[in-house]
Amino acid sequence: MSEEAIAAALERAGQALGKGDLDAAEAAFHGGLEAAPGDGTLLGGLAVVAMQRGDMEEAARRGRIALDAGAGGVEVPYNLGFALLQLEREEEAAAAFLAAFAADPTRPEPIGQLLQLGRIPGQEGEPAGDPVALDTLDRLELYTHLAQRQAGGADSSSFEGCWVWATERGAPWGRTAAWLMQQGAHSDVEVLQRLPERDEHLARSVVAGLIMAPNDVVEAALRDFPGVVLIGPDEPVPSLPEPAENPGGAFLVVRLDPVADRPQIPSQRTHAAVVFTALVERLHEFGSESSVVLTVDPAVHVGPRRVWLITPVSEAEVVADWSGEDDQGRPLDPELLPGPRPVPAGAMPLSMPGIDPVSLAALAADMGFVEEVRPDPNGGTLYFDADVVGRRPLQWELLLGRLAKLVPRGSASLALWRQGGVEKMGVLHREGPPDVFTLKQSWPASQSKLDLPVPMDAQLMARALFEAPRSGKHYGG
Repeated sequence: MSEEAIAAALERAGQALGKGDLDAAEAAFHGGLEAAPGDGTLLGGLAVVAMQRGDMEEAARRGRIALDAGAGGVEVPYNLGFALLQLEREEEAAAAFLAAFAADPTRPEPIGQLLQLGRIPGQEGEPAGDPVALDTLDRLELYTHLAQRQAGGADSSSFEGCWVWATERGAPWGRTAAWLMQQGAHSDVEVLQRLPERDEHLARSVVAGLIMAPNDVVEAALRDFPGVVLIGPDEPVPSLPEPAENPGGAFLVVRLDPVADRPQIPSQRTHAAVVFTALVERLHEFGSESSVVLTVDPAVHVGPRRVWLITPVSEAEVVADWSGEDDQGRPLDPELLPGPRPVPAGAMPLSMPGIDPVSLAALAADMGFVEEVRPDPNGGTLYFDADVVGRRPLQWELLLGRLAKLVPRGSASLALWRQGGVEKMGVLHREGPPDVFTLKQSWPASQSKLDLPVPMDAQLMARALFEAPRSGKHYGG
């Protein structure tokens, strides 16, 4: 009987709250408590009424009573934490939000409040630490997992799908969830909407590599796989439409070479994420000892080379380190080196503080750059196509020289472009002509011991493929 009374009281209180009638809501909660004294959910409702009235002291008092009475779920500890936060009792608020997180780690609201308080939530036994950034291969697996769940009708308003994915892999869920929220994703659906922007460079990438498995086994696994084109050792690599422009079409060329007995993935421009998904799907058919090694270079972005090492049981990614030197061999200041995140080549920024857009456009036009170099409408920044300006290096460096005279004294502006598949950086300063550096991508020192969780022969092959030069023919719009 008490369960029916609780349900009826909650229904009446919910209707009253929806109308803004706090007195009726409070009466409904009290009526339910007469039939079910000490019910934590009803006591928590009284805390909500106090909060709606702006009485945070009373809301906190009633919230603690509700928790002591055994109220379950997220709402009661979360509301208690919110009331305590308004009272500037941050330590107590953090404890309440942690209790809400423990009640349901997939709910983003307690995680968001904890981050505001400088706390990283964690589950029992999870070590403390900073938010865990997901590597590219982890993100690609997460996207696929969430897409499958949402296609199956799973709720996408929480982090439930992310939580399932992380816990199945033994990931530190609290720190992973904190990182997701720092990326602006507050639910499963927002992970699919926001995070792929980090990997948009994969849609137009240049990939090359090897499948370390017997030719006949790979041929049998891929012969009827939609989107894969198999060619012989002497056949030219066909030019395929880019997957981004031809969804569902061919996206990968694999060369079968009986002499080497290892199928090759010749250099080609394609969608690296689609290639990854397809190879992972078929990898178990290549054999338990098989592996795939791929180099991935952004084509219409400027960014570091990646090497992917994929086996039936593990994956690893190696991201190149940048370095640079000028014509005299002088090194570029490490603090000026590009970051690991690719930047769209067609909209490369060059900061020009305090310079109006008309002046910037006139300078660019004087050097013959009209469409490929354009000012921000508000001034202060030029945007340029890093591949197009690289085809006219003399005029481009002359323009940089004129722009350098406008850089504020004591500061510098950086220009990053690509010339024949090689990245260049100009450091502009008023004290003289720009310093131009040629950038180099190196196998990271952190991976020099070759201790990745994949077989040693795959790691050695990855290192060898990483060192292979880029031709430059696949780059640019």
